[in-house]
Amino acid sequence: MVQNIQNMIQKKIDKIQENMNVLRHYLETKNDLQDWHAVSDAANDIRELNSEWKALQSVLDYIENPEREEKNEKDSKLSGEFNNTIGIS
Repeated sequence: MVQNIQNMIQKKIDKIQENMNVLRHYLETKNDLQDWHAVSDAANDIRELNSEWKALQSVLDYIENPEREEKNEKDSKLSGEFNNTIGIS
């Protein structure tokens, strides 16, 4: 079952990467044409896809190595506590 989930996530990641490549080409074309509205739209779409890619990649990494993720969570908590201690929000 875990393998099926990994495969589904990987297929979605692959599709996101394909879409990002298409959007990069589109962005470059619209940039050459100085169509700034289209450039902005493409950049926003790429940003959203990138966020989705990062989230899915994080899940995939966790499935493959949950112990490492637990360590990262502890490190994040310590970092957050440190930031609170020195007044960084």
